[in-house]
Amino acid sequence: MITINSTSTLSKLPSSLALVLILLTAACSNNTQERVAAPETERRLTQGSIVGFEGEYNNHAWLGIPFAQAPTGELRWKAPQHRAAFPSGALSALEHGSACTQLAGGLSGVPGEEGSVGGSEDCLYLSVYAPKLSKDDIINKSSKLPVMVWVHGGSNKTGAGSMYDGSRLAAEQNVIVVSINYRLGPFGWFKHPALNQTSDVDASGFDRNALNSSGNYGTLDIIQSLKWVKENISGFGGDASNVTLFGESAGGYDTYSLMLSPLAKGLFTKAISQSGGLNLSPLALASDYVEDGGHVYSSQQAELYAHHLLNGEKNLSQIKVEVAAQKPQQREAFLRGLSGQLIMDTYRYNSDKSWLQNPDLFSDGVVLPIGNPVELFSDPSTHNNITLIAGTNREENKLYQFMHPELVDTYFGQYIVVKDQSRYDAIAKYPSDMWKYNGVDKMATVLSQSMPGKVWAYRFDWDEQARPLGVKIDRLIGAGHGMEIPFVFGFTDKSKTWSQMYNEDNKASRETLSARMRNYWGGFAHHGKPGKGLDEQGTQWLSWNNESSDKFLVFDSKEGGGIRMAGEIVSLEGIEKSLLADERLPSAEDKCGVLARLVKGRDDHWPAIEYPQKVQGACAQYPL
Repeated sequence: MITINSTSTLSKLPSSLALVLILLTAACSNNTQERVAAPETERRLTQGSIVGFEGEYNNHAWLGIPFAQAPTGELRWKAPQHRAAFPSGALSALEHGSACTQLAGGLSGVPGEEGSVGGSEDCLYLSVYAPKLSKDDIINKSSKLPVMVWVHGGSNKTGAGSMYDGSRLAAEQNVIVVSINYRLGPFGWFKHPALNQTSDVDASGFDRNALNSSGNYGTLDIIQSLKWVKENISGFGGDASNVTLFGESAGGYDTYSLMLSPLAKGLFTKAISQSGGLNLSPLALASDYVEDGGHVYSSQQAELYAHHLLNGEKNLSQIKVEVAAQKPQQREAFLRGLSGQLIMDTYRYNSDKSWLQNPDLFSDGVVLPIGNPVELFSDPSTHNNITLIAGTNREENKLYQFMHPELVDTYFGQYIVVKDQSRYDAIAKYPSDMWKYNGVDKMATVLSQSMPGKVWAYRFDWDEQARPLGVKIDRLIGAGHGMEIPFVFGFTDKSKTWSQMYNEDNKASRETLSARMRNYWGGFAHHGKPGKGLDEQGTQWLSWNNESSDKFLVFDSKEGGGIRMAGEIVSLEGIEKSLLADERLPSAEDKCGVLARLVKGRDDHWPAIEYPQKVQGACAQYPL
């Protein structure tokens, strides 16, 4: 039986493969072009003056702008705080700020040996990309430009805003693009009862401990970046009242979460969730010991692991007794005194050394509400009523299985051949359909009722990648997870990874499709609806309507059927019925393997208790 866990599979991809598309979830820019400060890019912000450089797409750019105080020392595991003024003189914004602390290699936003710790806790930086405007343009321009704030993916555990170059999107669509960092892993999401118990009243008299104790520090970082945009983006020619929040994968999850956050109300007016969805972790799961219903990497469980790593002579039970006898202040001092390296090691205790498993996005009742997201989205009074684009890629799950040894043969460390393409495609289909169900169909169905005419959906189908040395990337990954990102940003990535995928043979196809996608994203940013794109030259993109046969837009090349409206939606019953009838998976073992993958997903649609009865009871032979 083959079960493919997206997290563990990705974490084990060999870093030595020159041809393997390790960074497929990020449009990682390795542009080494020398940057020279350009006097005409000087801008005046609330923090002081800043100077950037001229980009290669007839644009201006400013990199590595701090938008909050460094969350280090006593500010670790606290809500982000306003950044003080820049030092005297203009800040030179020519280089990206550090990525947040994370494991290096693989999907990471930092280079280094696979599994080593990279980045920094001092990481709350953002970058701004804008069309080339003079100071006079900004001062005299009667209308400001729309703003698009990008939230990177990486399971809320890896990645960085620096991996995405918004230059072409900004210049061609006449928008301001902002890419941000936010705290990751246990630095970004950590709910512990001993932290932040003392009062923390700010100058206005507000006790910040409600925020400090939420545990949703990464979410609060994104909110803080939006506050920075509201205060400063007019200095770049941007309209603070016209902000689109958009993100992919974990960034898509975070975008959905901020549609529910009362703290984000008024900070953005439109949202785009690319390959997203939303699950909110209960506080007990995030904080309690395992025997009390907590996650195996809950904050208190991790506390025990940290003690054990420092003192291996005592077992976890003995440590738990000693910790229980401590005062909250002692426990807090211990946690704040841990090095970043030890914290990362704690979250790999007895686990795969190249991936973290901490819970995130907590229903704390302050930053994120308590309740089922679908139910919250069905009531217009319990979510921020803003326009939304939501989409997924047709073959999301292929990214998570293209190195699975039971599905492919690998020669000379880099030549990958699918053993049985029909079976390979079938195994990818059902988790990919579930992604569409969770990220689009389920959400759009309720949101289109609570805010009619304000939801648009898409599916990305393009699968015409190159075949370097005969490796069939188009069949291995195809329209897989992350494949739409370079189309949205306009292939601004300069890495060797992407160059393996693109060549002269597919240039016309991908550039044509990318231009249309950029226009739709631009039209949405400008007008609050994608329409026919900013240039009004595309297919009319209709909003989602539960009664209509046309519900979402398909993005594909002319050879693949073109850009067109479609209406087939995914249902749980339909997935199981189709799987049971799928002749590409003739054995009960294969069918149970697919079902096992669904049971292990991040939702409760497939209860583990029902699994043994599936496939006429055959799955009992293949335990989870």
